[in-house]
Amino acid sequence: MRVSSADSPKCGKSINTVDEHNQPTPRAGVVERRVAWVHKLLYGMGYLSVALTTDMTLTWLLKRYRPDPADAKWNVLVTAGAFAAALVVLTGDHVYRSSEYTGPVWAELAQLQAPLGVYSALGNHDHWESIERSRAAQAQADIPELLNTNMPIGFVWRRGARLWLAGVGELWEDEQKLDQALSEVPPDEPAILLSHNPDYADDMNDS
Repeated sequence: MRVSSADSPKCGKSINTVDEHNQPTPRAGVVERRVAWVHKLLYGMGYLSVALTTDMTLTWLLKRYRPDPADAKWNVLVTAGAFAAALVVLTGDHVYRSSEYTGPVWAELAQLQAPLGVYSALGNHDHWESIERSRAAQAQADIPELLNTNMPIGFVWRRGARLWLAGVGELWEDEQKLDQALSEVPPDEPAILLSHNPDYADDMNDS
């Protein structure tokens, strides 16, 4: 196995792992380091490191390369841990076309730790491969799902103001109640909103 890298269009490096035939390995993934300004946080505590994982669709990789459901570890988790991020957010599509690996996936996700916590917003495949199993396994992993709700995450930045984390339901399969998701966030405090589908940002702008 070798590691190849290419400049990210924003900042840092994108990293893929490939085999001797230049094919993605079961540990393949794309790692990007990006910088984003959070409104009202610019003149606060400087910066906040956040590790985000999404669209890992682990079932396909395991079925093709690792048939043992008990061996569910993959490089994204190692990478997220290696970043030593202050906050970890999971934005869905952890399994693909089968719920067989839902339990093992969340058992591995349960190992993630961060000073400000680990939080989740589920994706369309988590719904399609049994949302009941996904939510049960997520609860077993003790990872909160931010479904049209919010919470302060303990990051006090200036004059006692807090940073908030909020989330909405999946765009195709759930409800997006933005007003409810941000209902407790004071107007003078910053918030980060989680959504699996990036198209929801366009819907927000149109509403």
